[in-house]
Amino acid sequence: MKSRYVGHAGGVALVLAVGLCAPSALAQYYPHPYLEAECPDSSTGSYVTRQTSVTGYSGAGYLRSAGNTTPPGYNNTSTDRATYSFNVKAGGSFVLWLRVNTNNSASDDSWFHRVDGSSWTTMSSVPAASGWRWVAGTSAYSLAAGAHTVEIANREDGLNVDKLAILPQGTTPTAGAAAYNCPTTMYFEAECRKGAFAGYQLDKTTKAGYSGSGYLESASTSLDVNTSTDEATYFFETGAAAYNFFFRIHNSANASQDSWFYRVDSASWTAMNNTSGLGSGFRWVQGTASATLTRGVHTLRIRNRESGLSIDKLAFIPTTATGPSGTAAGNAAVNCEPFQTRSDWTYGVQDAEYEATHRAYMAAYGPHMLPHHNQWHTLNGAGGQNGLGSGTAFLGYHRAMMNDFRRFALETNGRSWLPISTTGETLNMLGDAYDALQAANLLTEYYPRQATSVVNVGIASYLTLSGAPDAKFASTVSICPTAIYCPGSEIVYDNLADYPDLDRLGRAIGFEYHRWFHSAVGGTMGTNYSPADPVFYGWHALIDKIVDAWLATPNGAAWKAANPNHPFLVPGFTNHHGWDNLDHVPQ
Repeated sequence: MKSRYVGHAGGVALVLAVGLCAPSALAQYYPHPYLEAECPDSSTGSYVTRQTSVTGYSGAGYLRSAGNTTPPGYNNTSTDRATYSFNVKAGGSFVLWLRVNTNNSASDDSWFHRVDGSSWTTMSSVPAASGWRWVAGTSAYSLAAGAHTVEIANREDGLNVDKLAILPQGTTPTAGAAAYNCPTTMYFEAECRKGAFAGYQLDKTTKAGYSGSGYLESASTSLDVNTSTDEATYFFETGAAAYNFFFRIHNSANASQDSWFYRVDSASWTAMNNTSGLGSGFRWVQGTASATLTRGVHTLRIRNRESGLSIDKLAFIPTTATGPSGTAAGNAAVNCEPFQTRSDWTYGVQDAEYEATHRAYMAAYGPHMLPHHNQWHTLNGAGGQNGLGSGTAFLGYHRAMMNDFRRFALETNGRSWLPISTTGETLNMLGDAYDALQAANLLTEYYPRQATSVVNVGIASYLTLSGAPDAKFASTVSICPTAIYCPGSEIVYDNLADYPDLDRLGRAIGFEYHRWFHSAVGGTMGTNYSPADPVFYGWHALIDKIVDAWLATPNGAAWKAANPNHPFLVPGFTNHHGWDNLDHVPQ
């Protein structure tokens, strides 16, 4: 009989390799590739020369066909040819689009193209029109995730080509979408790193004036880069050019907090120091080392040198352009994905990457962690339902699990969890626990999911600030202040802001809300081995989000002020042990 507990309450996950992956896929902070025609990887004939006479083009110019070869099919007589490399994040059926100007002439409206060395497609008799416009190719290409090439060649002279886009079937392009094959200015938020170690795994928000959702801060001093422990990784894509690098930092105008290290690709580490004279607040400083980069994907890494140095934003600026200065935030960052919950993800990209990270985590830690989770619930109950201390224990133990999974994802360039959506469909195509349990050698604990879809999860009204009712849950929750049961002495709560301490909040969450979702999903998610189901981390991320909302209320802020050294308030704590009911009574 497999162990179950009431309310704790998995589709099979796609197996992908995770770890220090090739940066070509990791660099894609854009959903689909766009390419400026004037920046090919290689070219011949007239496609060597950038044109600018016809206005309205995107980027720095466009290409024009000079040769005229009009056979119905490609016959290797085209002298104007250009080749471009690109990456797709997820496999599927794609269409090549070209942004062209045919001069409103039937004699200037055709070309040849192909992808990955396939047969050439002839594009001809494009409907007459003036100005720049997008035209879809007549062939669809089945492309796997990863690197590919596209080639264009002249058929009729006079055709102008401004931009290319490789998009899933049914998607239409936009002229303003960013292309990274030409030298271009880019801004990154420091907190949206792809990988991190030690102190750079934690987001900071204490110093005023940061942009985005936070910044990184060096946790220790190490004047030798080889002994630095804080490291953050950023993959970025460029056209061939020389680049300068800029950092928006806060050094507290302190000479003991004003230095860090950085390097590009495999170049030597550059030490940045003596920046305390910049002034107070977040300010831009230019790195002392530039880099001449080839077309493609590159890596920027930063490491701590002196503790207390904060890095808010990065800028990659071609040496021909002017970089940021002063206190301004600079341009909008492009590296922070807009995903807020799991419902924003698509299976082909984010779900697959997340499942791969989850499976790798379970292979490494599941043999110990999953039985420990089972033992914890056997000792401590379903979660927050065993009276005094059980709410704090439940929230602390599971937040440690969440933090540890995020740590692993950052250290392996993987994809961490996100809160599930409270509206719409929750599971999507996310696989169940099978692959994770197989990786942990614990398949005896596998149950297929009972639910294929969970819709409109919602939040119990007594866990919201608005107190908005949800028909699935009770409108109030009754918490006994001093024991599990105290008939007639319970305190009734109907609003998130009313809970006086973390323990009673945790007990309220555990009363019905936490166990409801586990039961609704079922399968292994309904057992004490539930962390093997990838959706577990999205669910507990949502619970953590509710707790964070409470910590921002007056009662939550008062509890933090009264318990400044409470282990729950340690940023990024990952210790699963010690979070038992008797060890952590409410303050």
